[in-house]
Amino acid sequence: MAPAKDIETVVIRTQKAAKSIIDKTGPLKNPADRDHCLQYMVAVVLLKGSVIETSDYMDDSPWAFDPEVERLRERMTVVEDTGFTRDYHDQKLRSGANGIKIQLKNGDELPEVVVEFPVGHPKRKDALDKVKHKFRENVRRSGFSNEAIDDIMRAVEDDDLPIRSFMDLFGKKG
Repeated sequence: MAPAKDIETVVIRTQKAAKSIIDKTGPLKNPADRDHCLQYMVAVVLLKGSVIETSDYMDDSPWAFDPEVERLRERMTVVEDTGFTRDYHDQKLRSGANGIKIQLKNGDELPEVVVEFPVGHPKRKDALDKVKHKFRENVRRSGFSNEAIDDIMRAVEDDDLPIRSFMDLFGKKG
């Protein structure tokens, strides 16, 4: 499947908070615009065929100004699902659910995919390695050496470390 050619519509169901914060239309002029645009995230995932990464939001990303991303964004509708909103506010659940349904130009409709707890959610213990990798990449991009990153990662696991000592690690990029 060629997403930009074959997809007619994409309907994204989400909770009210996500709709308010990251349902964005119009030009995306910088990384902050892109990483706060649900449609951009979905378009990039569909086009590249894998999860979106921090680098995909940057101005030098091949996706940042790709016309296919824009064509897909224009075909997307974001709607609030009141059940998702209720579960998002439920203190016992704190779900971050989203659902995506795709209709193809040939009339076929792909089965909806719903993710109740996205990667990074505390209930997704299986995703801890992905969260650690993302953290390492972001800290590395900020100029920290591998040694400094290892020190930070060890400190995160040390429940007895005073917060001041932990924060001091972020002043040492070296």
